[in-house]
Amino acid sequence: MSSKICRECRRRLPMESFSEDRQAKDGRRNICRICTKAEFSNHKAIKTGNGGTLTGLEILNLLEEQNHICYYAGDNNPTCQTNLTLDNLVIDHVHPFAEGGMNIISNIVCSCNTCNNRKFTMPVDVAMKVLNSGGQLKWCGECKRILPISKFRKTGSQKFGREGYCVKCKNRRKRHKTFQKNESKRRLDELLRGHL
Repeated sequence: MSSKICRECRRRLPMESFSEDRQAKDGRRNICRICTKAEFSNHKAIKTGNGGTLTGLEILNLLEEQNHICYYAGDNNPTCQTNLTLDNLVIDHVHPFAEGGMNIISNIVCSCNTCNNRKFTMPVDVAMKVLNSGGQLKWCGECKRILPISKFRKTGSQKFGREGYCVKCKNRRKRHKTFQKNESKRRLDELLRGHL
């Protein structure tokens, strides 16, 4: 059997378009990988309470509109996997779930997994500038500004070699954390003195 009909979108597709399933007779799931992505996004929307539903056909039409090219592809975005395949396709929410974005086709773009991971919760216009800056700009998750990469500390532990917050915000967070720690210690000392 070289092809199969997807239970959701009703398209006849090659077997490679279906994920593996050891329990199925033919060894493949009964819905195609694009419909599986839509299903996953729908479950996430229900879980977060953001609302909206997507279908595999809507995603496929959007992918066709984008000519199977990552939404964030550009000349200065060397990490982008430009051409989208079933393996690297990610449904990216323009207004992220974390920020209250809905799971509807007008809030979706198709991107590669690398760009989607680097975008994180940045607004799309910001992500376009940062991802296509050739590594010269970075988004600070604290002050929500685009800054030169030099404003971020180098680190070996973070993905892409820089911290997620600019030096100014990182120092502010560090001072706040130290203050909280000292305040907790002071309260504990007062409690202990009161009981002795």
